[in-house]
Amino acid sequence: MLKNLLGATVLAAAVVFVAYPTETPPEPAQAEDRALLQADVHVLKPGPQTDIITAYGQVQPRWQSRLAAGVGGRVVMVSDKLLTGAHFQRGDLLAQIEDISYRSALAAARSTLAEAERALLEEEQRSTLAADDWAASGLAGEASALTLREPHLIAAKSAVVAAQAAVAQAEHDLQQTRITAPFDGVVASRTLNPGEMVQAGAQIAEVFDRRVLEVAIALSARQFARLGTPIGAAVDLTASQGDVVQGNEVQGRVVQGRVVRVDPTVDADNRWITVVVELAPGADVMPGTFLTARIEGRSHAALYAIPQALLTTRGEIWALDEGNRLRSHAVVPVFVTEDTVFVAPPVGSEQSLRLAVPRSGYLNGAVVAPRILAEPRPDPALRAANALQEDVQ
Repeated sequence: MLKNLLGATVLAAAVVFVAYPTETPPEPAQAEDRALLQADVHVLKPGPQTDIITAYGQVQPRWQSRLAAGVGGRVVMVSDKLLTGAHFQRGDLLAQIEDISYRSALAAARSTLAEAERALLEEEQRSTLAADDWAASGLAGEASALTLREPHLIAAKSAVVAAQAAVAQAEHDLQQTRITAPFDGVVASRTLNPGEMVQAGAQIAEVFDRRVLEVAIALSARQFARLGTPIGAAVDLTASQGDVVQGNEVQGRVVQGRVVRVDPTVDADNRWITVVVELAPGADVMPGTFLTARIEGRSHAALYAIPQALLTTRGEIWALDEGNRLRSHAVVPVFVTEDTVFVAPPVGSEQSLRLAVPRSGYLNGAVVAPRILAEPRPDPALRAANALQEDVQ
């Protein structure tokens, strides 16, 4: 029911935060103490807090490519580095296509180029002789382009250019018989086998760059607004696999990241805004892993951090006034984490707050004997009894 209160940025007007003297109030008489209901009380003081937005995403490589054969032919070699799950470095030879026909084509192209270059030299010589003959003839005027063999010279030069292009194409085709790695990566899948005939453009493997991993995280408009300036925001990402033991608690493995991009469009169906988180170099997670992201949002100068244990099932708190009387207040959080509700104090009233751990039997205005606790101590039995009483009411 608490989640229905999310999204507000100030404490509800009905909430009253009561300051109490820093000096310990006088102890009531022992007989009166025994008559009063005892309340476990936690003292809260407002302090600087940073909003934390919790969302979810899946790890994906920044670069993922489908390798395809550049030329057709019989596969004569497949490297172990092209096996599924294998790691490779940029430029590594992954597979080899039979290259005899492509070597032959290159030799023929080079022969054609040599012939075109010879023809060009001959035509340049003829053009020079034609110009000399015209000058020796003594004829008036200028010689025509045909007389000077200029069209022949242009054709010979064009033939050389075409032959050079054919050689470049043949060299490229020959190079394509060697299928090499485009980056440092990992093989996700492979369809190529030795001895097979492949066609140009046929997909042979799917690989991804292992150096840069990203997580695309969808946020609601309200969550996105809580980020403030999203680019560069720090992110803790918790993986569900590879749990480690710390003390007596089992916690998911945590990797670090930061927001590097924001999708410039809003999802038309559900109005999500996508932010992209880049994982820190060396993050030991696999593509496809689902992560829980805790994104650092806006900073607030003074908020009360109210543990969930101090909230009733109705999202209310039991506060003590100066006379140790119980007062129930509904709260409207600025933001909420898994176990804490962060609430803004009224402007100019940033004072200490005494909250009682919820239990059955509390009534508004009832005087209690407070027992100050260092930390909130939730009692599941009391919470259950309290919830039952509230449901009955």
